Amino acid sequence: MFTLDADDLSAIIDKVAWHCPERPGLDVILLDCTPTFLHAVAGGGRTLAVARTRVSEGRRWTAPLSRPDAAALSWWLDAAEHVSVEHALAGGRALLRFAEGAAQLTVPIATQAPILPWRKLLRSAAQEQGDGENRSGGPLSLTRDELALWAHAGDRIAFSPPLRNGPVLVRAGADFIGLHMPGTPRPFLPARTEGWKDSARSWRFVYAGEVYEMGRLYWDEAGTPWRVLAAPEPGEEPTLVLANGSGVALPLSTVQLAGGRPRSRRPDHRKK
Repeated sequence: MFTLDADDLSAIIDKVAWHCPERPGLDVILLDCTPTFLHAVAGGGRTLAVARTRVSEGRRWTAPLSRPDAAALSWWLDAAEHVSVEHALAGGRALLRFAEGAAQLTVPIATQAPILPWRKLLRSAAQEQGDGENRSGGPLSLTRDELALWAHAGDRIAFSPPLRNGPVLVRAGADFIGLHMPGTPRPFLPARTEGWKDSARSWRFVYAGEVYEMGRLYWDEAGTPWRVLAAPEPGEEPTLVLANGSGVALPLSTVQLAGGRPRSRRPDHRKK
């Protein structure tokens, strides 16, 4: 659990909410925490937006929130000043708990929602970045609606495409980064990925000789999907959350006892 200004949390949600697709099952905003940053992430068919704010003593966890729940959180934050944030298990279910004094808001984690591989996308864009001298010049072609998606990112926005036909990199200050796939990407302002190396790194841990990745789907032998939403503390057993919308959370040993060791590949029951 950590505490931060309500305005800071509300700001990162508002910056990415414009990129949340209006499609059932995909209309989620991801809150993702590391020891130093809390990230808000959203992405549609052609854009990805990541905003972050610095935190102290954060734990590693990830939590997809449905669009209505994220909107309710934003409204609640408007009346708050300093809030505590806790990734918790209550009644065997995964949730986020926000509190300021006696006021409290509990938001269910959308465990059935697919988690956008935003770290992988940022790393891929960074690898394709040129040194600036090999990029082709010319105007950047974006529609009015496409530009409007980035209007809330910050006061000064920089766009920079990679060497090949990949997405345009979007930067607004030190704590906002995005990707945009327009029809004809061309640069007019320089942008870089410096400062985002730690945020873009996937988090893996080893438990009982097995490697697990936070946010990734795993399937037991019966084909039941599970997800690791939080990294365990040293010496603690990982908790897996049922990725079917119920939010049921169980210790790894219980999952193994009931359905066998979870694996990163879905079992093929068609094989005899």
